[in-house]
Amino acid sequence: RFQKSIVKQLCRIANVAFTNCGVYHELLKQVLDNKEIQTVCTGIFSNIPDDLYDSSIRKEAHSLVVFGSYHKRKAVYGNPLFRKLVHALEIDTIYDIGPDEYHFSDAGITLHRKGVLNSHELALYLNKVQYGALSYAPHLLGKSGIFSAYAAFGIIPVNLPLTDHRLYDGLVE
Repeated sequence: RFQKSIVKQLCRIANVAFTNCGVYHELLKQVLDNKEIQTVCTGIFSNIPDDLYDSSIRKEAHSLVVFGSYHKRKAVYGNPLFRKLVHALEIDTIYDIGPDEYHFSDAGITLHRKGVLNSHELALYLNKVQYGALSYAPHLLGKSGIFSAYAAFGIIPVNLPLTDHRLYDGLVE
């Protein structure tokens, strides 16, 4: 309720409200009661500057990155499909980037724990990995900074959500 009040107050003084998620775009329109403010739903944004992307760096075959908070990474590693994914993609190298350590091991896979990195250090790994795993509700994927970083760096994102909620894009498996 407090957040709704703040949103209304901010929108009274703004000309345009931006969001990167269709769900929030609809919520904004509801909160604003179709006032005279324009709401724009744009593309995704990464907190890792995409100007750090270097297209001349060759992607390491069979490499995967898992990064984010401890809980975001735990959701990936703890997903029952993760081991199947790793084997199906023939992953031999995983870069684990984020705070605290989550213990994951599998025969034939080298896990490099990198800890917390600044955006320049993280970009070094994002430039060289082929795949990126995350676990995010599909209908909110547009607001995921992890997903947007993967997309900005040419990484093939693999989302392992624990939900049946579908994307709004109409794509099917």
